[in-house]
Amino acid sequence: MLNGVSVKPTTLTKSRFKLAVECPRKLVYATDERYVNALEQDDVLKALADGGHQVGELAKRMFPQGSEVCAPGIEEQVKQTEEMLQQPSVTVFEATIRSENLIVRADILVKRGQSVDLIEVKSKSYDLGRPDKRFRDAKDRIRPEWRPYLEDVAFQTYVLRQAKPHWKVTPYLMLVNPGARCSAALGTQMRVSKCRGHAAVSVDPNLRADNLVEAVLIRHDVTGEVDEILRGRLGGDTDFPNFVHHLATMLDRGEEPLPKLGRHCRSCEFYCGPEERTELKRSGWAECLERQFGRPVDVPRSQTVFGLYRDTRKALNTQLAGRRFRLSELSDDDVNARVEPEIISTTHRHLLQVEEARGGAPPYFLRANGLRRAFATWKFPLHFVDFETARPVLPLHPDRKPNEQLLFQFSHHMLDNEDRLSHRTDCLVATPGLVPNAPVVRALRAALSGDSGTIIHWWSHERIVLGDVRRQLNESSERDKQELVAFIDSLLKPNDGAKARLVDFGRLVERHAFFADTGGSSSIKRVLPAVLQQSEFLQQRYSKPIYGTQTMPSLNFEPGWIWVRRQENQIVNPYRLLNGESGDRCRNGLREAESGADSSDVVANGSAAMVAYAELQRVDLTSIDRSSYEKRLRRYCELDTLAMVMVFQALREWVKTSRPNRDHLSSGTPMATSADGIGAKRPME
Repeated sequence: MLNGVSVKPTTLTKSRFKLAVECPRKLVYATDERYVNALEQDDVLKALADGGHQVGELAKRMFPQGSEVCAPGIEEQVKQTEEMLQQPSVTVFEATIRSENLIVRADILVKRGQSVDLIEVKSKSYDLGRPDKRFRDAKDRIRPEWRPYLEDVAFQTYVLRQAKPHWKVTPYLMLVNPGARCSAALGTQMRVSKCRGHAAVSVDPNLRADNLVEAVLIRHDVTGEVDEILRGRLGGDTDFPNFVHHLATMLDRGEEPLPKLGRHCRSCEFYCGPEERTELKRSGWAECLERQFGRPVDVPRSQTVFGLYRDTRKALNTQLAGRRFRLSELSDDDVNARVEPEIISTTHRHLLQVEEARGGAPPYFLRANGLRRAFATWKFPLHFVDFETARPVLPLHPDRKPNEQLLFQFSHHMLDNEDRLSHRTDCLVATPGLVPNAPVVRALRAALSGDSGTIIHWWSHERIVLGDVRRQLNESSERDKQELVAFIDSLLKPNDGAKARLVDFGRLVERHAFFADTGGSSSIKRVLPAVLQQSEFLQQRYSKPIYGTQTMPSLNFEPGWIWVRRQENQIVNPYRLLNGESGDRCRNGLREAESGADSSDVVANGSAAMVAYAELQRVDLTSIDRSSYEKRLRRYCELDTLAMVMVFQALREWVKTSRPNRDHLSSGTPMATSADGIGAKRPME
């Protein structure tokens, strides 16, 4: 601040360079605190979950002779770094190097005379045994998934060579070795916690990286890849040095890059909804569109072409070239929908989104025949199952490998053929030091034994997890591993030729159902609120205080829990109801997870659950905190399986009671021309 006025930073740092490669316009928003950055709301939670801070600390312990630059400000850091680098041989952590207004902080610099190793540490795995996971493909091209990491190192290398032209700089990426079996529980010896709004790592003083049996981190020489990037082009037709200096000059002069709209705008973090915008809370995303099109952006991103579900780059560019960004502005020809009689294709889903934006689409649209056929094959009692899992980069248990699957929890609702529902079983194995996979699979086998009812999950997560756990069990010394593997096989691929018991309900819904207010998505956390808003069956059943009673037993909710509650004539998202509980640290962590742009998906992807599970591995956790974490995990997982039940019940009632709708869903647009297209009429406002 200068005289009470915020001064924009004018240096091009590594983080700003990475943003500019994604979109140069982001430099404007990243250096002006008035612009909302949605990612900052859950950066700490992601940092707690992704293992990056732990890997960074482990890397430092591989260089016990190293010293860290810890001065408080940039200028002081540059000065401290220069003083350290005066030594003939030295290892420096967080070395801060400046060349004009280019600044980088290198994770590790190892200097031996005029030779310097620049080491960038990442928590990403690099599997030498798998050619498809290496930096280059079969045609010797840099793989797209590795390019951002390599461009990061290239920028650091460029600045270092500019600042120290007499040095011979060799760039490295230090990456996780997925084949290393760790003798120690590294994830518990390097605990991540939140401190003053940031992630902090506390390290067991007894941890020594040189005592590990296998190298968990391996550095890879990326000179060839970096030199190729430095000779190549960024930002269109601009070569690397000119691109960097163009950005640096603009920052120095206070100039602003012009907006460049494209697919990257779909996930731009500098976004807030139109109702939230103020002079001190600005949406960079909206301002880009306003500058490009010369008119106000008064609709949320979900109602623009950037909200089209799984849109292709070609289609998006065509729409933008026609100067149309609101979905309501698109014509049927713009969408070019392929309307099929049995399923909802992706382009048909786009057309339904456009109709919704015009105000002419129904709250839901079903391909009923496909749903009827699928439901007819399901065998009662139905078992709805959801897993909570973790893949810690650094293992939480001894004798484990990085990123190995941990299945630590499941929830299980059962629905019989008379529509009696009970939360039948759940399981949470979080005892410190105990690998949960085998105990959880044993509990799952016990829960699902006794009948041959269909087992229902949402999307492919549960199937993938079972496959991972199966492979681990085969390599384990578990006494009953053959029985456990046979049980998993009976779910995934029965040997007797019978149909697999596992059914992917999420994929079925995506192919046969569309719901308004979901952005075309089939995420369970988006579908559930939309279905509740429209289903009279669910509203009547779950507005009554019967959940948790003998009528509808629950293992984790008190008797008489009501799921359908209204606020301002809208049904409250059930996942939000859990936030009204008494405060504890676990609840706060889960609430942080839900505060992002797509809050519901954060819990679904396991970040909050993984953080909670990692906390439960602490032997010093108090009994009160342990109970709080366990309660929160059990309740969230129970709601996940109940959500599937609710969606099934609503779809079943609609398919059973509705007559096929042959009418147009909007004026002049024959959306449901086959006999099985069911579209509900939108209620009067």
